Amino acid sequence: MGDWLVSIRHTLRGTSQESAEAASLVRDAWRRRARVDLHWLRASGEEQRTAITVIEQVDRREIVVALPMAGGAARPLIAGEPLAMFLTRSDGRHRGETVALGRITLPSGAAGTFHGYRLAMPERFEHDERRQRGRVLIGFDLAPEARVLPVGRIERPFVGFVHDIGVGGCLVRSRGARGRVKKGDPVAIFIAVPEGPTIEESATVTHVRSGKNPEDLLVGFRFGREVVELAEFVRMMEVRRRQRWLT
Repeated sequence: MGDWLVSIRHTLRGTSQESAEAASLVRDAWRRRARVDLHWLRASGEEQRTAITVIEQVDRREIVVALPMAGGAARPLIAGEPLAMFLTRSDGRHRGETVALGRITLPSGAAGTFHGYRLAMPERFEHDERRQRGRVLIGFDLAPEARVLPVGRIERPFVGFVHDIGVGGCLVRSRGARGRVKKGDPVAIFIAVPEGPTIEESATVTHVRSGKNPEDLLVGFRFGREVVELAEFVRMMEVRRRQRWLT
């Protein structure tokens, strides 16, 4: 396999927790023979039209899909094409990013064969509703520290790391949040965004749930105002994610 494909695969691995969650979502779609929507990505951050396919095979690092169809016509995939993959299940629509790795011939009934296409396993999936609200996932290598101070109490802030962020709010992963906040609580939140603004905002807790690691809590926050200063950072992070598939 060419060095450039090896590099892409390495990039796609992500953290072990995110990778495990992504693989679980893909395997669920494969077992259900669920519809898979594919969008072609551009370096500008735009997404082109949708093609439809289903998952034929799954392993730890790769997915094999049937020949995609777009507008009633076959749409072959070209090795190296960056793609967004959408999977839908009971909790909503999920979006991951992948890259085409090439065509493969698979056995069919009565000693026949058919062509499928190999895709790299996405490193993570995000809930598409959150993405449509202008939120962007932050990689673990860039995740800024968040300090959260519950309002109206005499206590120290707890610390966590930002999982995703947008102009309207953020999601923080923390081991120090347990027993400190609940849905509806007012807080002050402080975040030094990498290559972005420093956030010092009032916020409200929107939800608290356990993470995959039992020691972690995931705490959602809605900012008291639309933090328009974050818009350029969100756009930059989305463009950077697109461009990495093309390098």
